[in-house]
Formats: sequence, C-alpha cells, structure tokens
Amino acid sequence: MVTEYSPEEVKKAHEILYNEGLKMRYQVAGKEYVDRSLKAADNPFAKPMQEYVAEACWGWVWARPGLDLKVRSFLNIAMLCAQNRGTELGTHVRGALNNGATEEEIREVILQAAGYCGMPAGIEGFRVAGKVVEDWKKEQVAKGHATGDHADIGVDQRMNTDQRSNLEPQHPVCLPIMASLLRQIVAGPRMRYAEADLDLCYVTDNIIATSGPSSSYPQVAYRNPLKDLVKFLDSKHASNWAIWEFRAEGAGYPDEEVYGRVKHYPWPDHHPPPFGLVPLIMASMRNWLQDKEAEGRVAVVHCKAGKGRSGTISCSYLISEEAWTAEDAMKRFTERRMRPGFGNGISIPSQLRTIRYVDRWTKNGKLYMERPAEIVELHVWGLRDGVKVAIEGYVEEGKVIKKFHQFAKAEREIVRGSIRKEMGFADVAMEVMGKAKDKTKTMPKDAGDVVESQNADGTKDTGTLGLNSTNSELQPSGGDVIFRPSERIVLPTSDINVDFERRNKSKYGGFTMVTSVAHVWFNTFFEGNGPEQSGKADDSGVFEIEWDAMDGIKGSSRKGTRAFDRMAVVWKTPVEEARRASVMVEEPGEGEPVREMSSADWRKSDDLSQDFEKKLGLRADTAASAAVSRANSPGPSTGGSNAGDDVPDEIEGVKQHVPPTDENLLSGVTGDQRDTDVGQAEEATPKEDGGVSATAKKLKNPTTRNQVEGY
Repeated sequence: MVTEYSPEEVKKAHEILYNEGLKMRYQVAGKEYVDRSLKAADNPFAKPMQEYVAEACWGWVWARPGLDLKVRSFLNIAMLCAQNRGTELGTHVRGALNNGATEEEIREVILQAAGYCGMPAGIEGFRVAGKVVEDWKKEQVAKGHATGDHADIGVDQRMNTDQRSNLEPQHPVCLPIMASLLRQIVAGPRMRYAEADLDLCYVTDNIIATSGPSSSYPQVAYRNPLKDLVKFLDSKHASNWAIWEFRAEGAGYPDEEVYGRVKHYPWPDHHPPPFGLVPLIMASMRNWLQDKEAEGRVAVVHCKAGKGRSGTISCSYLISEEAWTAEDAMKRFTERRMRPGFGNGISIPSQLRTIRYVDRWTKNGKLYMERPAEIVELHVWGLRDGVKVAIEGYVEEGKVIKKFHQFAKAEREIVRGSIRKEMGFADVAMEVMGKAKDKTKTMPKDAGDVVESQNADGTKDTGTLGLNSTNSELQPSGGDVIFRPSERIVLPTSDINVDFERRNKSKYGGFTMVTSVAHVWFNTFFEGNGPEQSGKADDSGVFEIEWDAMDGIKGSSRKGTRAFDRMAVVWKTPVEEARRASVMVEEPGEGEPVREMSSADWRKSDDLSQDFEKKLGLRADTAASAAVSRANSPGPSTGGSNAGDDVPDEIEGVKQHVPPTDENLLSGVTGDQRDTDVGQAEEATPKEDGGVSATAKKLKNPTTRNQVEGY
C-alpha cells in the first residue's frame, strides 16, 4: 500500500532534507564558505539551485552509507582536479581535512589524478591544495588545536559547539516521514513488522529475526532505531526478551542500551558460522527459551540485514532443538522474513551447507570434533588465466578470516590442456556475452568418460568428467591444474575457505580488472563423515564442487566471468597438530553455563575480515603479486596489436607436465614419470607413520551433497 502525504507534509520533508544537507555542507565545506555561497545566491533566480544542491547532493548523496566522508572528499578532489576547478577544489581539500584526511593522503589523491587528467591540471591542483592546507593549519593553531605534519584533529573538534547545536533538526514532527521512507528502501525484499514499522519478523512465537539496530547517526536513519526496538520489545514481552547478535563488524550499540541482555557470537558477514560456535549458540538459546521457571520468553537474533547469519541460526535452532526438518525450517524462515516472490531467506550456498551439517549433527548425537586441517593439494579443472587461489580460515574466535596461503605460479602444475595468454578487456566482454574466442585445443578422447561418485547415503551417482551444469552450455576451456603447496598449509580448525579471484590486464594503459570473485566454505569433520561415525571422522578426504555452486560476491550469486569449471580439495588431518589441539565440542546440557564469545567493537563500521576487498572492478598493479598471476603484475605496456607479446606468458614459472604435441594430448599421456592418466588426480592415502602419500585415482564427479542443490 502506498502511503499518501499531504502537500504540507511533503514540503516539511523537503525542509528537513534541506536542513540536513545544510548541516552536512557546513561540516564538510566550512561555515564561512557555505554562508558566502548562500549569500551570493540569495535571489529568486539562483536560490532554487542552492536548495536543490543542498537537498540532493549534501542531504542525500553525502549522507548515504557505504562511503565515509573522507572517501567522498577524495573523490571530489580527484574530479575537480581533472576539471581544473581551483575554487571548488580548494573547498573540498578543506573538507577532506575537516573529515580527518592527512596531507599525505591528499597529495597521493592529486598525484593519482594527475596521471590520468594531465600534468597542467595536476600542478594547478597541487598549488591550490598546498595553499589550503597551510591556511587550514594556521586556523587550527589559532583555535588552540595542535597540528603536525599530518592533519589529525577529529571532526568533532573542528566544529564549534554553537554551530552544531544550531544545526540540529528543527522539524521533529516530519523527520519520521523521511526516516520511514529510507528504512523501507533499505529493507527491500524483507518483510517489515507493520504493527511497529520495524524491519523484523516472528520466525516462530519465540524467535524474532531483525536487522541490526543502531543508536548512532547516520545508521539510525535507515536501520531499526535501537530505542524503537527496545520500546517494542518492552511493550510486547516485558523483561522476557534477550538478544543474540552475530556481527563481527560490531553490534552497533553498547550492551547497556539493551539492559545487558545480549549474547555475542560474532562472525563475518556473508559467511557461514565457524561450526564450533553452533553448539554454544544452540545451548544458550535453549537455556533461555526452555527455562521451566520462566514462560513466554523470546530470543531476538540479528546480524546486519537479519537474513543470512540470523536465518542460519534460526533454522539451526528449529532443527536441533525443536525437531524441525531442514526443509521445513528454511521454508518457514523464507515465508516469515521475505516478501513473496523475492527469493529465499537463506541463499548463500556455504550457509545452506552449514544447515545441512546441523541436520546431520542433530541426527547423530550432536557430536563435533574441532581439529586442525591440512590442505594437501588442490585440483582445478578448466582453470582460466589470471586466477589467484587462496586458502583461508577463521581466527580470533571466528571474528576474523585469515589468509593462510596464496598459491604462487611455482606451486602450479598443468596436467592437461593449457592456460592461454591472458585476455584483454575486450576479450573479457566477449566472454561475458558468450562469444569468447576458442583458443583451446580439442579435448582428449577420455574427457567424457563416465565416473562414479559416492553419496552420503551410500548410493552412487554417475556423470562425466565434463560439467553437468544446468545453468549454461560450457565449452572446454582452460587447463586442468594441480596446486601443490611448497610449505604445509595447516589451519587451526576444521572450517576451510577456498577463495578464487580472477584478474585481467588491459593491453593498453596497465589497468587491471577483477573479473570474477568466488569462494566456498566446507568443514572437514562433516566431509569426513564424522557425525555418522560416532564423532570419529576420516583422517583424509576430497571435497569437490563446481563453479556454479560457489558463493558469489557479498553473499549474492554474482561471481563475474568463469574462473574454472570445477575443483577438488585434497585434505587431511595433521597427526601431530591434531593430537595437541583436537577438542570435542559438546552441546552444554540444560541449565549448564554456556561460554560466550567476546564482542566486536560496536563503534566499528568496517568488517574485520578480508571480505571487504572482495569485489569486481579496477585494481592497482602490485609487484607483490607478480608470483601469483601475471594479470595483476606490473609490467611494460606498449602500443600496437602485439602489445601483450612482450609480457611473459601466463604459464611462466608453472610446472608443465603436459606434452606440447597434439598427438600426445589426444592420447591422454601426460608425459611425466608418474604414469597418471589424463583426468586423474592423486588421492590422499594414509601411510603407516600417519602421513599422507599420493596415489593415482580418477577423481569423482562432485557429489550432490557438496553442491547443496535445492537447499
């Protein structure tokens, strides 16, 4: 239903937006400059433009989440430098200083802009910025603020108290109109609780899922205001509510603002929980909700959007403590949390995999052994050019994702096919449109051999070594590669993340574009059939998955261009490390104390994990990654049609075990001394001393339980 507003209410809303824009403009540009601009435009003809700028630019764009004020100032500095607009440039240099920028940062922004917009504009930019920086420092000294080589004075110190008080919203009656509109936009496909106009839902009578509330500006303008959420919970449930929050990026409020009734089990956004947290979360929620001496209690779960992480825990509780099936639990969460036709409540494959793990954990006595894991090899079919592969895992109680190893080219061995020279941007665009140039040789005769794969229930699936994807008709491309680490990769827990990033470098200008990003989480205890074997999981195994089943960017299905066809991870349990560090994690009994994790800093706005860097787009060339992939390695760039020929090939430094002749390639002979057939991989086999040796065995097709299809 569309809400109708009177012309007076709309006018008041515009006034609010204008005042908020004026407040932001004062904060960034400075009162003196803004007052001068307003005075110069104080006439009927020019005044509407000033109002439009204040509302649209300062009141809306500058106040949006996603970029802080300093970054927005940097963007304006770069653009104004390119346009050679000295007056406006000086204003935004001052604004950047007011927003916490340093002289060094401003200098680097102008240098970066000069490289692309021309030296005259860059020199003029330096002249203007240098004068503004010196004037600004003198002003700070005159006000009694200390300055050094860098501008390090907080924004709050740079604004007069009187000025801030004069800029408080003057129309509290109309402010809810704008806030309500913003919150509806942010909630998007999620259902809102109409009774209280809050972004929350009752998954069941005693479980509430909500987006992360906030008590600070500007988040409070588009998220659930904490005071409104607490007021609602107090009115509906008195003191019979408690919060479970899962935000590694910070809860967004201090504990005391919710009477201290909050449990912290944080992990990064868009990822599954470290499974060691699951028994603890389930027990703490059960003890609260099923306390026989207290009736009518509710558990409020929240992450950032109240969808992926909150949904994973809500469904896990219904499965493990309320005897729901996994399908019914996920269906219920979708029905209660999402608007009809807007997709599933939980959509990230690795989170869905965790729910399946919880189902198996529940059905087999709730036994879980947390133990170290070691990556032996990584097998990748159809690997494209410019792909970086990294192994990651959780540290710091699950709040941080740490990169334990990034494979270098020297650790890569091609066993069939080839990785062609890296594509330019035009070729990437053609690939996206499905018109990529076919530079691969004919596939070997055995590429379609039928192989069997073992399912969890003991049945066998048959398939081919080629992809069985229903999403696209894939043509053979890339090379089949084995990654063998030069040093042991040992992770402290059973949770493993394999991260892929593909980069392509332009043939002109030295630009590098990230064209695909994907990752997958799995747990070696469950992949080793630990629940079905009374907690004694296999000591080694192989996890397999296809490209289409990987997690995309920020929890979406977007992964960009295809980086590979499918992959298999050969893992084992390191004997010595497991002997020292393995721990049986049992769900605490009813009434027993449950360990809680430490909370993340509630004031933070950035994720602690490395996930905030995982996105498509342009990147700067770095020498440090030259040993990983040529696509992101700086090198000479020359004009002409053969500009890319002077750059080393993608396979430089790679162990090549594939004969170059077509005859040998078609015959399936690899040419090395191991006599391993084409399409085969080395299976991890335990040795008497507890180690693992490699034996040739054709890898199975990815099993359906690893692809989480239908979940």
